Amino acid sequence: MQVYSEGATHIGSRRNNQDSIYHDSERLLFVVADGMGGHAGGEIASQMVVSHFKNIPKKTLPYDKEDREIEIFFERSLNQASCDIYLKSIENPTLREMGTTCSLLWMNKMKLYCAHAGDSRIYLQRNNFLYQLTDDHSLVGEQLRAGLITEGAAKDHVLKNVITRSIGYRKQECIDTFSQDLMSGDQLLVCSDGLYNEVSAETISRVMASDKKDRTGLLVDLARNSGEKDKQKDNISVIIVSIM
Repeated sequence: MQVYSEGATHIGSRRNNQDSIYHDSERLLFVVADGMGGHAGGEIASQMVVSHFKNIPKKTLPYDKEDREIEIFFERSLNQASCDIYLKSIENPTLREMGTTCSLLWMNKMKLYCAHAGDSRIYLQRNNFLYQLTDDHSLVGEQLRAGLITEGAAKDHVLKNVITRSIGYRKQECIDTFSQDLMSGDQLLVCSDGLYNEVSAETISRVMASDKKDRTGLLVDLARNSGEKDKQKDNISVIIVSIM
């Protein structure tokens, strides 16, 4: 399996970038984390979860395990990161209640394994169709899945930034894990809400299907320049993974 990846993150119009990303085409491990918390809390939380996976030795990754064992490996690893972040926030009062989303994917033998908490997203692009693989762990996302609000109402909902699961807010979190077969030609997108809140799924799919060199940079620019000129823009993070 040959894999190409590219990634980009941008501060938007915020005072600091609380997003962190990691993409490793050798270990086939890719992470987007969108931090939250006062002062530097969100930035520290997202950096901690990314560093946690960056520092996992390649030889300890679950290459020869069954699917469910692999899912459990990443669930436990993500909860270890959650515990570390939580304990750090307890030690330092200025970091209280910091946390981060985390959307992670790992590939092995033409199979995709994902672990996810929060409202960052993982998409699969196959045959020029874009599929959202993850659920948004947010108040609005839960209302949308329950049929209580419409897609249109969700887009501009006043509480759309209220998330219901995060890494580090408490010691242990309920982590979504799943696996899926991959095909040659598939592409995967991992992103923070700073992208999909500003750029439509149709536009994202069109950019991913293009032969442009810096597609992640293009998506970031589209998010930065969308909407009203004076509108404050969130941090934006994007990873694209292509399976040859």
